[in-house]
Amino acid sequence: MKNAVKKAGWLVGGALLLSGGAFTASVVASSEAVNAQLEGWAKTVEALGGRVVVKSNEQTAFGGRQVTVLQFGQDVEVELTSSYRNGPWLPGGRFGASLVSTDVTFSPKLQRVLDAGTNGKHVTLETLVSFGGRTTTSIDLPAASFEADGMRVSWSASRGTLRSSGPRSSSELTLDRVSLEDEDVAFSLENVRFSNDAREVGAGLSFGSSAFSVARATVKAEGESVGVRDFTLKSSVDGDDGKVNVSAETAIGEIDGPEMDVRNVRLAGSLRSLDRVGLVTLVRAASDFAGTLAEDDPVVTRNLSSAVSRLLNGGPVLSLDEVSFSMPQGSVRLSANVAFTSGAKLDLERLVDDPSALLERLTAGARFEADEAVLRALEAEVGEEGAVSSIVDAGLLIRENGKLRATVEVDAKGVRVNGEALPPEFFRENDDAPTSSDDEDLATTCAKDLFLAQELYRRTHESYASKAEDLEFDEACEGTVEVVIDAANANGWAGGVRARSGGSVVRVSNEGLGE
Repeated sequence: MKNAVKKAGWLVGGALLLSGGAFTASVVASSEAVNAQLEGWAKTVEALGGRVVVKSNEQTAFGGRQVTVLQFGQDVEVELTSSYRNGPWLPGGRFGASLVSTDVTFSPKLQRVLDAGTNGKHVTLETLVSFGGRTTTSIDLPAASFEADGMRVSWSASRGTLRSSGPRSSSELTLDRVSLEDEDVAFSLENVRFSNDAREVGAGLSFGSSAFSVARATVKAEGESVGVRDFTLKSSVDGDDGKVNVSAETAIGEIDGPEMDVRNVRLAGSLRSLDRVGLVTLVRAASDFAGTLAEDDPVVTRNLSSAVSRLLNGGPVLSLDEVSFSMPQGSVRLSANVAFTSGAKLDLERLVDDPSALLERLTAGARFEADEAVLRALEAEVGEEGAVSSIVDAGLLIRENGKLRATVEVDAKGVRVNGEALPPEFFRENDDAPTSSDDEDLATTCAKDLFLAQELYRRTHESYASKAEDLEFDEACEGTVEVVIDAANANGWAGGVRARSGGSVVRVSNEGLGE
């Protein structure tokens, strides 16, 4: 009996010792879990232009309570009330470092509307933190039905799970139905699913994949409806040997509506063999550039240019993997790609002035195939009858067994369509297009015409803040024209129109006119 009591004592003592150690670790883990959660929210909110404010923080030996407010402008707030319980023994018979339960509420006006639609139920999050640092968060969205600003909104109860362990994270979210409806339009989504799996690989870069799908989307208006079935959107990022590959794909099983029957729609594209260092540098430089755009910081601009140059020299491949769809008359499929020579010494700043160097270091290709009946149906739909025949007669499409096909190849040797090189005159808009020897005369004519147009415009307007379409000058001068107008030309060209004094550089384009 004494030995049994002694063993029991050792077991109880050992259990208490282990529990005490686990409890101490739980207190630390609970605090770290709440802080990590807060840091994650802060990054997201700040990226959206908001800020995070810790309203209160109370701690006890067995847990604590923290209230955090996410602020977006003056009127939009999200309040997160987190209660955390230290382990190792947690509610529901669970074992772990801590359990964090969070209740989500919104600004008072919005919350009153939501409470009426959800019978007072709130969005809740529950995070279980293991001793190894792994976290599992369950998100519960209550069902709701309410009306706001003439719009009737409803959605089904939804549940999601977020998992995180070291550099890896994943999530799954589901929503059975959501609908919006007013007097004119009704919109609904059914069986919405989202999932992702990511792994941080350093320098702010993550590899992984994500998928979003909707079983059916429906829009009803004016007694008619359009439906989309089996919509999916997938993306992935991976890489090795200093390269990164990015791909995305959208697919639609069926689009049905009035006089509409389109199926098997697919749009897929990718960016492959992106230089990893160049990509990371580009993302950082682009962020800096956006933040200093008004200041025109030359250092930031140079970093951005350097990053793009490194990407181009890394031999990237831009690919339109597939654009395809089918109709009752048949199917259409297109693919294309552009590849840059690896190891080329290209500089973006020089390419802006002379893009020919870029063209010498790339190859491109495209393939097109369609059932002729589909193109004829589309031709009739848009009212361009005869267009398909004209393209076939020009040799740009080849007819084979009821299908129309075309291939395009571009490299340093030129452009080939269906294996045949295109003659130089193909690229001229018309036979009267000016040659290089006419450029100087055309520039002079455009300068004079532009100046006169400005002076005529100025007679009835106080400023030159006009668009090119407001001016009356030769259409051959449209595009972007930059001319120097000196006093002599002004006096000589203006004639009876009031001449401008002095000289200036005037630019005009379809975007606008300025000095």
